[in-house]
Amino acid sequence: MKPTKILIGLAFVILGVLFFIDAFVAKFDVMLYLVNFWPALLILLGVFVMTKHRPILSVVAIAVTALILAGVLTKYGHVKFKAIDFGDITQFQNYSAVNAKINFGGGKLNFEGTSDKVLSISGKDYNYEGRKLNIIESQNKAFIDLSPASNFITTSREWDVKIYKNIPLELTIHSGGAKNYINLKDINLKSADLIFGAADSEIYFGKYMGKIDVKINTGVSSLKIHLNKDEKLKIKANILGSHDLENLGLKKLENHTWTSPDLSEENNYLNLDLNAGLASVQFIYE
Repeated sequence: MKPTKILIGLAFVILGVLFFIDAFVAKFDVMLYLVNFWPALLILLGVFVMTKHRPILSVVAIAVTALILAGVLTKYGHVKFKAIDFGDITQFQNYSAVNAKINFGGGKLNFEGTSDKVLSISGKDYNYEGRKLNIIESQNKAFIDLSPASNFITTSREWDVKIYKNIPLELTIHSGGAKNYINLKDINLKSADLIFGAADSEIYFGKYMGKIDVKINTGVSSLKIHLNKDEKLKIKANILGSHDLENLGLKKLENHTWTSPDLSEENNYLNLDLNAGLASVQFIYE
């Protein structure tokens, strides 16, 4: 049998097994895995090209390479860690704001406020050993940078991040093929810059003090945005996919902008700048 047919057949078998497990055994988001593991296909393709004139060697080399990749991901892509309490951070109240930046990648991210006066993170694949809370004082702000333990692409990464809800917060989140649950309802939010790749994201907004600037950029994805029905809105939306903005009772202006009918600059309101690719965007009043 030609190595080309072997490679194609092997690809179909692997995809079939993944979709079968996803359908009947356990949900683990096949498309999320494919989005994150695509560099492995380049490696296997390179091995195939180098050995394609030797069918037996090709099969053996591909199998060995696949096992090595699986071993690397097993060792570095599933790093478990205990819950970390970074300690009392009421000192942050002395700052004008805390700037928290989260570089996540793929997996599952939960972010929310807490009544406890702490910043805590728990889950999988975060570098906590010997690490202190990274605070850089600049312009009366505290900067926090949360990053993975490694740059290996993985869908097993799981973070549960909680921050003291009364801290004035400027939030930045970069995630790729991920499931994002971002609950900002009870947080003293000042601004947010949220960048998602091929993601399934759910974001909750609450009450606002002043004008809250939020930017959301997402690719081919599913996005649900929960809004407080008693708060005022200004939404600039460039969406290539579907949305239900017309159901919010907002006034449509030029340049893809929607506002609450009686909005003024003196109001407390959410100023949302949304750019979405071929996405399904749903707005939900609560």
